[in-house]
Amino acid sequence: MKMSMGKVTMGILFAFAGLASANLLYNPSFETEGSGGVKDADGWFQTASWVERLSDSYAPDGDYVLQIGDSDNGWHWASQRVAATPGDEYTATSLIKAYMPSGSNGDDDVAYIYMGWIDSGGAEIGNAFSTYENSDPDYVDFGWVTRSITATAPAGTAQVEVRVMGYMPNDDGTSGMWFDNADLVPEPATFGLFGLMGGAMLWARRKFRV
Repeated sequence: MKMSMGKVTMGILFAFAGLASANLLYNPSFETEGSGGVKDADGWFQTASWVERLSDSYAPDGDYVLQIGDSDNGWHWASQRVAATPGDEYTATSLIKAYMPSGSNGDDDVAYIYMGWIDSGGAEIGNAFSTYENSDPDYVDFGWVTRSITATAPAGTAQVEVRVMGYMPNDDGTSGMWFDNADLVPEPATFGLFGLMGGAMLWARRKFRV
């Protein structure tokens, strides 16, 4: 069966577009249950029992989200580590929904999408993050927003740890944060793909030249 140059070109473009936008995170929408039961998001480390996988009929993608409840003063998160390359640029993104009333002590809640750079010994050697607070112009109680952060892995990086994270200092039992569609994309890889795509296109032109 003969295939036209146009069809081959479209196939190459779609293939490389898929590679350029590949999410490095496993179970990014928290749909898969872990070995710990329904509240356990497979592939994610959860710091406390009130960081839990939760069924949500309003979930943007699928049926589950990751909830961080207001049960302790301080920081809690769900995290996942993947291999990373020094000098490469990565973008982490998450959908966030929250109810964050102003704290009586003046210290307000903050939701984060966070990247920590991890060396071969397991130590964090740097980080970057984006926040969501009730003072943000796009804040709406229980409304979904997007937050993302782009940063370059420093020298010595072996892994990147992505966290969906909350800081709730008031412990008044009323606040809550929910996360969905966590994403980690290696940005510079797309530039390298342009060179590969150019070579593939040149091959296709030669192959189908008459």
